[in-house]
Amino acid sequence: MFLAFVFVCGIFSIHSAFVHYHTWAGENLYNEIVIRGNTVQLAETDIDAQLKLELSEYHLSKAHKWGIWQPENLERELASIYIFKKDYKRAVVHLEAMLDENPEDSEARLRLAKILILNGKDNDAILELRQITSQEETGLQHDHKLKSDAHLQLGHLEEKGGFLSTALEHYEAALREQPANTEAALALGVLYTKAGRFQDGEKYLLRCDSAMPNNPLILNNLSIIYMRTGRTDIAIMCLQRIIELQPQNVPASYNLGMLFLRKGEEQKAIEQLQRTLELAPDHLNSH
Repeated sequence: MFLAFVFVCGIFSIHSAFVHYHTWAGENLYNEIVIRGNTVQLAETDIDAQLKLELSEYHLSKAHKWGIWQPENLERELASIYIFKKDYKRAVVHLEAMLDENPEDSEARLRLAKILILNGKDNDAILELRQITSQEETGLQHDHKLKSDAHLQLGHLEEKGGFLSTALEHYEAALREQPANTEAALALGVLYTKAGRFQDGEKYLLRCDSAMPNNPLILNNLSIIYMRTGRTDIAIMCLQRIIELQPQNVPASYNLGMLFLRKGEEQKAIEQLQRTLELAPDHLNSH
């Protein structure tokens, strides 16, 4: 009996050492290739980091497979790796395990919701996102950021479904949770522009333009606002900036030609429309 006991203790010690080694090795490699928030972010040309990612996955998956229990960090790290590798099926397994252990884990739930959106399961994603936005206030900045992102995703889904007023409410809630959420400000600016609320749209778009200069989406919506409100010269400047950034942008080229025509600068209009036809010979409006 004593020998049997010693044998079992020895096996358990070897097993424990095996699991701890793979956990230690995997986490050390993982910590070298992540940024704040447990998000893997690698350049495709960074071969050394790619190798570390593969080795980290190898060690962590070994620890997960042979461990008697799986700590939350291990589940989170493996989920991050699989999300980065776009292996969403495996990522979901670890995210669901985290939520089974802690249903209040908003970060895991948000990641799960984004995967559901990628897989076209919008209704399931909405249920997950609403759980995040309905959680009690904690006062923690990280939780405000997660709620802001959840409202942003809900806004995109509502806008996609044609529920524009509800989408606006979610975008506004996203900014209340995190005033620095530039994506939410951009979404508001674009949606206000679509709705013809040009003054509101311009306010948010200009705010985004200072944070994300030379963004074609921002410039395009600003040009629409300026065209609709009769500020032709500023609209022309916006379109010219778009064409500098995207020389093949046919709509911007055509709109610029039409604005020259509106100003009475017919020669410039003809030249711009001819450039548009060089890009798109079958563009009927330019003809």
